[in-house]
Amino acid sequence: MLTIVFHLQAQASWRHSIKLFGTAITILFCTSAFAQLNKPVGTWINDDMEAIFIDSVRDENYLTNADFREEPFKLVIIKDTLSFQQRYTSSKTNFKVKYVDRYDFKVDQQSDSILVLRPVSEPSKNFFLGKEVLTFKKQETTVDKSIQFQKLVFHTTTCHGTCNAYHMELNNSRHFKLYAETVYDQDSFRTDSLDQGYFTGKVTDTLYHKLIAALQTSNLKTLRMKNEFCCDAPIITMIIYFNGQRKYFKSMSPPIVANNLINTLYEICKQNRGTKTNKKFMFEE
Repeated sequence: MLTIVFHLQAQASWRHSIKLFGTAITILFCTSAFAQLNKPVGTWINDDMEAIFIDSVRDENYLTNADFREEPFKLVIIKDTLSFQQRYTSSKTNFKVKYVDRYDFKVDQQSDSILVLRPVSEPSKNFFLGKEVLTFKKQETTVDKSIQFQKLVFHTTTCHGTCNAYHMELNNSRHFKLYAETVYDQDSFRTDSLDQGYFTGKVTDTLYHKLIAALQTSNLKTLRMKNEFCCDAPIITMIIYFNGQRKYFKSMSPPIVANNLINTLYEICKQNRGTKTNKKFMFEE
């Protein structure tokens, strides 16, 4: 009798050990599966003007296709898949039902500089116009050192909010002429007369090198912009001279690939007031 009881206890102990071992293996497998895909934070671009932007802090993520269709998404990572999701309700169901459109991409390759995706849902396939494979590069790694900057002209307009309006010309000796047409105080949201007017000066080395880096990583030779001038957003104009060429850009909806360049130009206008002058400048338009 004692032998039988001992045998049954041994069997129960053995089964328990096997169960724990199986659970441990399952947990290890799942952890490994989820750990293999890191959130590919940053701006990813290719030569076809397609782009992916994934924010590091806020859940603001965008996809852009070759036809300049650009939309925001919530990003969910499911094992080896990036699921860009649009969540919404509808008047058809009295706003009580939540719908989710999934733009899913299987990650075939991911590194610090390369991201290779395969659209695996109908919305993602349609968004990227039926492409089977999408290859992106991290924008800051796409440096085109053959671009030799000469000069540029930058214009912005106001909007229905507190968008500053600037007109600036900057050359490769770092000298600039600036007309700060409308500048808002960010605390009071009123126009700041001290920061408005005409200025001359020289851009700091730090900002100038930042500009060159932005120019060399913006697909400048193939960069295109959508001819869109509606609705409530500043109209951006850039006239860029480089390598003996002149490229003209004007849009209210610049593509993601141009964001870093435009933000850097805004930064130069805001931070480099230089010397105020009564002389009024004329700028190429």
